[in-house]
Amino acid sequence: IFTACDKDNYVLTDDELVVQRTPTEPKMVPFKGTFEVPPISDQTIICDEESGFALPKYNAITGNATHLGKIDPSLSEFTIQTCSINLDEGMLYLNDVIVIRNKKGDGFALEGTSAVDLSTSLGVGNYSISVGYGKFENASGTLTTYGNLNNVPPSFTAEGMVTQPNH
Repeated sequence: IFTACDKDNYVLTDDELVVQRTPTEPKMVPFKGTFEVPPISDQTIICDEESGFALPKYNAITGNATHLGKIDPSLSEFTIQTCSINLDEGMLYLNDVIVIRNKKGDGFALEGTSAVDLSTSLGVGNYSISVGYGKFENASGTLTTYGNLNNVPPSFTAEGMVTQPNH
């Protein structure tokens, strides 16, 4: 029996059954990054009509990330699509799009939501890759962000798993 030569094609599932992995199944790799998001426009988005609380709608992204290196702010943007405040919970909620790319154009766009504690200005977001660029074409994956709106400019870190980049 020569199945031992094909050991990389088999994985154990939670119920201890052996299943064959398809050869085209993408390999997932860790992704981490540290970013700052300075505003790049005077345009704001109103999060609370009553108080007039607003945030910059368009923000550049600078920083570094695994598999990408230095982020190019001319190709990278944090855009708030919608936002709202729940004063009873003391929370700010954002729906946004994050585009992270390096100077070669490699990277991806992520869509997701963030929740920010108004008392600490610390937030957590969950994002999924919607588009891949360059060596990340057809990428998939998810990232979690941890941010601080009190920093000037606001900053966040990201970590998660993405499909291995094409080389």
